Amino acid sequence: MREIKYPKKSKAAMGNIHRLGKKQSIETRLKISLANRGRKHWNKGGTISEQTKQKISLSRKGKSTPWMHNRKGKSYPWMYRTPSDETKNKLSETSKKAWMNTVIRKKYYDALEKTKWINVRTDIGQTELIEKWNRLGFNFELNFQLKTDNFLYYLDGYDKEKNVILEYDGQYHKKPNQKQKDLIRQKNIISAIHPKKFWRYDFINKKLHNVIG
Repeated sequence: MREIKYPKKSKAAMGNIHRLGKKQSIETRLKISLANRGRKHWNKGGTISEQTKQKISLSRKGKSTPWMHNRKGKSYPWMYRTPSDETKNKLSETSKKAWMNTVIRKKYYDALEKTKWINVRTDIGQTELIEKWNRLGFNFELNFQLKTDNFLYYLDGYDKEKNVILEYDGQYHKKPNQKQKDLIRQKNIISAIHPKKFWRYDFINKKLHNVIG
C-alpha cells in the first residue's frame, strides 16, 4: 500500500476567512454531493508512516478537541443531537423543492448510475430463483439497470431477448407502504419497456403471477 502524503495548503488559502461563519444552502450541498459521487478520495488505499503518526501524536498532546471535551460518557455530543421539528420541516421542504428540479434529479440519477455496489445487492433467494429460470431456457440478467431521466430502477431479473421481467418479492414487500411503492415502480417499468410478461414471485406464498393481462 502506498504511503499517504498530505496535500500542502496553498498560500492563497492561508488566512482566507471570507467563508468564515457562513453556511452552505441545502441546494449547494446537494450539488456538491452529486458532483463528488463516484470520485475516489485522495488518500484512499494509503497508509500513514510510523514517523508521521508520531508527529501527529506529539502535535496533539495537551490539546483538547472541542467536540471531545467531555470524555465521561459523552465524548461525542454532536452525535446525539436531534434536530428540531422546525429544522426537519425546513430540510424536508428544501429537499422536495430541489427534487422537483429536473436538472438536479437527472444529475442524481446519472451519478447513481455509476455506483457499482448497487449491482451486487440482492434479496435472499433472488439469485437462486433467477438461476433456476435460466436453467429452463431463459436468459435473465440479474439486477438489470433501467434508467430514464425520471427514475433509475434495478430489475431483479430481465430477459432482454424475450422481453420478460421477473421480480422477486421478499417479506418486506408485504408492508403497505412498500406495496404502494411497488405499484408505482411497476407502472413506470411497464410504460418504459412494454414487456411481454411481467412476473412477480411471492416468496412468502411461493406463487408466481403475471401482472400483465
